[in-house]
Amino acid sequence: MSTLPGINTAILDFCTRLDNGPRVDASAAPPRPVRDPEDYKFLRLAMEHMEYPEKTLKKLLDFANKTFASSHPNQSAATSESIDGVPKEEVERQLKECLEQIDELVEDLNLAVEYRLMQGPQATLTWLRSRWTAEQPTLRSLCARIVAHSSQNDSDVIAAFEGWEKVLLPILTHETDFAARADFLLALGSLCRGNDASTGTFLLNDGLLVVERIVERIRGDAEHHHGCVTDEGAAVGSSGHNGTMASTRPPRDARSLRRAVKLLSYFVEAVGVATSSVLTVLCALLLDDDIEVSAAAAKAIHSALERCGRDANTPPTLLGMLVERTGAYCRTMGIAGQGVVLPGAAAAAMSTPWQEEVATDEDHRRLAETLAAIGRRSSR
Repeated sequence: MSTLPGINTAILDFCTRLDNGPRVDASAAPPRPVRDPEDYKFLRLAMEHMEYPEKTLKKLLDFANKTFASSHPNQSAATSESIDGVPKEEVERQLKECLEQIDELVEDLNLAVEYRLMQGPQATLTWLRSRWTAEQPTLRSLCARIVAHSSQNDSDVIAAFEGWEKVLLPILTHETDFAARADFLLALGSLCRGNDASTGTFLLNDGLLVVERIVERIRGDAEHHHGCVTDEGAAVGSSGHNGTMASTRPPRDARSLRRAVKLLSYFVEAVGVATSSVLTVLCALLLDDDIEVSAAAAKAIHSALERCGRDANTPPTLLGMLVERTGAYCRTMGIAGQGVVLPGAAAAAMSTPWQEEVATDEDHRRLAETLAAIGRRSSR
């Protein structure tokens, strides 16, 4: 009941007036219009074609399992003209569409659980071992995305990918396709972030070394093309903080590099793995042309420096190595023993577009302040 008398009066009045509506004699009611039978036929047909997403996912999974197993073990999927009488090109198209739909469905957390119950994770790893994926980078990429999207934020789904390290890491080690490489790094991130078991498995199977080598390979490819002459005879330069640019420079695998450095940064910041090899790779990326890459590296190195300052057991050589490896960065940023170039009035001193962009980045600012403080302490 309400504390307001007027409300109670209104409610009582409403209840006393309430009835079951107008009473009409059934014989006097107007006849209902006869429904066209074709309408019912259409509705029945529509209902028959309606499927719950779980049922759709099961059909897609069954089709993928059948297709991946259809190629004769001694016959290359790329050279056979047909699979079970269907032209190879048509089978590839159907399989690609099937994997795309599975990937879209398992992004839903509930359907990812259904995928686990349907033994989808182990099926996906089996697909990655097949000749189809060995010869088709697009299929490898789609399978890696299925791993990434289905396993995020669900420890049970991650556990269902048991043995992933024996499949994903070897493929990633030799992967040369840009899109596939980026998607495998995405999959590793989804499996490891926030999951102690997968993080341990990754470290025990030299996952860090695999990612380090990918970074070195991408940067090595870029340096190989630096200053070379293209078919058109134009010199290929580098872009970024040296202020030069050449539109004919071969494309770099930027997406893979970003995902690789973020994965390494995760292990430094969240897991506390600060090996000299990982930190060396990250220090080399501080001056990378891609601000997203250099900012992720700056954040990770700043975290490592803070940990060195807090942990009395940190070997002095580790801190010394970090200071030494960041020497070029300090010179570029204008960091000296008595001060540091920071955003604000000092931003005008930044001479290149790269430096101007870095000057407004919070991760770079924090690292610059920390390195300047270390420089001041060491100069006393």
